[in-house]
Amino acid sequence: MTVVQDQVQKSLKLVGRVLGDKFKLTACIGIGGSGAVFRADQMALGRTVAVKILNEELCADTRMIKRFRDEAMSASRLNHPNCVSIIDYGQSQDGLLYLAMEYVKGPTLTQLLVNENPLAVERVVDIVMQALTGIEEAHLAGVVHADLKADNIILDQRRAGLDIVKIVDFGIARLVTNVRDTMSEDRSISGTPEYMAPEVISGAPPSFVSDVYAVGIILYELLAYKTPFFAGSTTEILANHLKAMIPSLASRREEVPKELDAVVAKALAKHPADRYASAAEMRDALSQIGLRLRTPIADRKCGACSELCLPRFKFCPECGTPRMRLTKTFELAPQRLGAKGVLPLPFTGRETELAILLAHMRRP
Repeated sequence: MTVVQDQVQKSLKLVGRVLGDKFKLTACIGIGGSGAVFRADQMALGRTVAVKILNEELCADTRMIKRFRDEAMSASRLNHPNCVSIIDYGQSQDGLLYLAMEYVKGPTLTQLLVNENPLAVERVVDIVMQALTGIEEAHLAGVVHADLKADNIILDQRRAGLDIVKIVDFGIARLVTNVRDTMSEDRSISGTPEYMAPEVISGAPPSFVSDVYAVGIILYELLAYKTPFFAGSTTEILANHLKAMIPSLASRREEVPKELDAVVAKALAKHPADRYASAAEMRDALSQIGLRLRTPIADRKCGACSELCLPRFKFCPECGTPRMRLTKTFELAPQRLGAKGVLPLPFTGRETELAILLAHMRRP
């Protein structure tokens, strides 16, 4: 049995279990490098939540338990629409560490690329700007994500026609890195190779600008359908981050505006000092491009309350006012009359109805 199969079997055995007399695990919905994610019922409130259970190896010593508590408390301070909310954390009687979070029903960006590729450029810009807004909030709270990737960003699609970005797994990657550092003398790096910043690959700790680098990778991936430094092996991928030039977006997708190449180039600069200094700075750069991509602002605002009302909406989502529709009057060319001077084509079997209709038409 492979390591992955073993992990799957262990995760499936946990379904049905109750953690801390609070959360009943109902289904395993994802397995990653740091643990498994379950859909669960919060029994006291009768609502659905997501519960992440960390791998057994991460629960081996007391220092790890303290770090887990610190990270959970740090992430729980994030209260932002683009960050998944932390509800609770704890440790089961047999030592399993778990984190209860807001449950988001929607695809990850990875799934979105598989199901809806290609994505409209304007939509990509909006998704990445939302992600940067959430990251900015985390950075202001002193929280580094450390493992931003397409799998850790979910689109909450409960509202028709709108993408609401939700970022998950704040601090988990750094937690995993720390425990492995204490258990091993080689201090091996930890993270997702396709999204790792050069300085992290070289051994530096994750930072705010390494998060910005990962967002640059995600932006490129959503536009070009794959990450810029994709290769056949992990070693090649890491080497490309350190040395390779970024393939231009135009070489992979013609209709991408050239300005986005400049944004990607700055976000993915090899040296941290050459990147955007903050998530807010990168978002502002994308905002200027987004404005040029959109339809005129006047066509996107509600005439009653002036709030955003996309052209595809029939009613304003803020005040409910029907959206004004453009109408045009068409003049019909004169029709040739039939043999009896009334209708061009004969009616069959509807003489009574036709007589009533003609009587109405002939009224003065």
